[in-house]
Amino acid sequence: MIVHGRNFNPETPRIMKVIGEWTNPIDPNTSMDLVKESVKRKNGTCEYCGFKMPITEVNPLAGLNVCLAHGGMTPEISNTVTLCAFCVKLNSLENIHNNGSPIGIFIEMPWLKQSDLINILRIIYCAQSSNLPEIKNTVSYIASTHLSQILLRIPAEWNRYHFDGTANSLIKALQKNKGYSDKKISDQSYYERLRLYISREQFEHAITLWQPIVEAQLLVREEA
Repeated sequence: MIVHGRNFNPETPRIMKVIGEWTNPIDPNTSMDLVKESVKRKNGTCEYCGFKMPITEVNPLAGLNVCLAHGGMTPEISNTVTLCAFCVKLNSLENIHNNGSPIGIFIEMPWLKQSDLINILRIIYCAQSSNLPEIKNTVSYIASTHLSQILLRIPAEWNRYHFDGTANSLIKALQKNKGYSDKKISDQSYYERLRLYISREQFEHAITLWQPIVEAQLLVREEA
């Protein structure tokens, strides 16, 4: 995830946009036709990370959320974006903080796109949840716990920012920097290297939807 200093407002840090300008999900109970048609047009694909789910009668929304691409737009299909349960959170610090219950931790990983990190985490969590003996023997399953531990190692450089990786401490750090004046370019550069590691606990239901797809992909890769 890239944190853009130019969008920071010291008076309203909780609504600072972190990745996109999309809105929170449209309620399918009030706009089911719009939501279903949007998912259909995007062929069941998350437009941020690229993960694809089948559209079925049982699961007509393919486990996706539909948001407006930008706040203030009219609710029309041309203005929508489809996002998986992971990616729908990547819009504002308010979503990431989740009303006092953090959904993840920021990590320094500039060489990896946030969308790629999302898909790595999806594989890790689905592999760890699998009960299939064939999956438990795959490299992905064996490596999943070790990878999780590596990803969560806190960089020593964070000490001088008084930043423990949570969204709440990021808000505090941004407030101290007052929106990144010209004297804070080095700090801005550091924050722009951060990505978000998303905790599994918030997405147990979504993982059950993703698991058959991920398991099939893991078995194909193992056979290859």
